[in-house]
Amino acid sequence: MSKKLLIYGVAFGSASAALSYIYLVSAIYKGGVAAQLLSVLSELFVIPAIAIILLLKSIKTENPDTFTMGRAIFAGFLVSIMISATVSLLFSYVAQFKPEVISALMDYKEQLFRANETFKSLSPKEQAENISQLRDNYTPGRQFLMLIFLGAGRGLFMSAIIAYFMKAKMNN
Repeated sequence: MSKKLLIYGVAFGSASAALSYIYLVSAIYKGGVAAQLLSVLSELFVIPAIAIILLLKSIKTENPDTFTMGRAIFAGFLVSIMISATVSLLFSYVAQFKPEVISALMDYKEQLFRANETFKSLSPKEQAENISQLRDNYTPGRQFLMLIFLGAGRGLFMSAIIAYFMKAKMNN
C-alpha cells in the first residue's frame, strides 16, 4: 500500500503543481479571472478528490475485507499530504530559481490590497504591516506549512466523505 500511496501522491501532486504554476503565471500576467479560479479550484479540490477516489477504489478492489473507514481516511490523508508537499516543492523551486515570478506575484497581490476600500481606510502603519505580512506569507517555509496543513485538513475531510460513500466498513 505504501508504494501505491507514493505513486498516487507524486502523480497527482505533479498535476496539482502544474495547476499551481498556471495560477502563478496567470496572476502575474493578469490572465483571466476564470483561468485563475479554475486552476486554484482544480489544484485545491478536484485533483486531490480524484486522487483519493482512485486510491480508495484501488485499495477496496485489492482487498475488500480490510477496507475500513480508519484505513481509508488515513490513506486519503497521506496522499493529500503528499500532493501538498509536491506543490510546496514547486513553490520552493520557483522561489529559488525564478524569484522574479514570486516578486511579480507579490506586486500583483499588493496592487489588489491597495485597491481595496477597507485597506485604504487603515492607517499608513497598519497598511505597511499588512503588506509586510503579505510578503512574509509567500516565503517557502510559510508556504510549506500552509500547504501541509491545508492538505491535511482537505485529506481528512474528503477521504471521510468518499470512504462513507464507498461503504467502508466501520469498526465497532
